[in-house]
Amino acid sequence: MREVEDLYPNIFAEFRNMNPISKLWKSYNCDFLPFQTGTYTKASDGEQTFTPSSDIYPRQLWELIYKHVRGGF
Repeated sequence: MREVEDLYPNIFAEFRNMNPISKLWKSYNCDFLPFQTGTYTKASDGEQTFTPSSDIYPRQLWELIYKHVRGGF
């Protein structure tokens, strides 16, 4: 989350937790899920090859979506 904030200053500003009590343990009113679909590697012949990431990323994303749709914040 810090790396994203460094690249995009104030991207999480709207989600900052302003509640004086709960902000002690939860700085933001949002979830942050790093997500990667895969990587590209350059072969010796100059071609790029896509290697898909683990299935854990889409699974975690869908679990988070279901959590919010069902109301379990």
